[in-house]
Amino acid sequence: MKRHGTMIAASLAASVALLVPATAPAQAPDSGEAFLLEMTGERAWEVSCRLTQGDGDNVATRERGRGPLDNGRFSVGDVVSGLCTYSVPDRGELRLTLNVEHTQLECPFTVTEAGFCRAYLQPGDSGSFNIQRRTTPVSTGS
Repeated sequence: MKRHGTMIAASLAASVALLVPATAPAQAPDSGEAFLLEMTGERAWEVSCRLTQGDGDNVATRERGRGPLDNGRFSVGDVVSGLCTYSVPDRGELRLTLNVEHTQLECPFTVTEAGFCRAYLQPGDSGSFNIQRRTTPVSTGS
């Protein structure tokens, strides 16, 4: 009977742990923009960015893909500008998606889909793109 009571207590403790809300992720300060770049590709692609935050700090990020399909992600708060470089191996592909919805960041790519801007990079592609704010504010509908 004691074993049965221990099992019930453990079950209740686990249930309570599931009900307690997790700590919310840190929000980007209101003074800048939340920079979110997602990468999906094949083989040994590489993306690196040097981003400048509103307080003048520089943040360097780098992500590399490995294997037949790999994902990566950069998320940096309070971004005002930056430069990103990329390279795709001869037998690989890479899709970059920058979230510009609800931000003042310009889309550095030519393809825009539902609030995202995307670049589809082909085997052997390499280059760079700038991150900067739009010169005219976007209406938020308020």
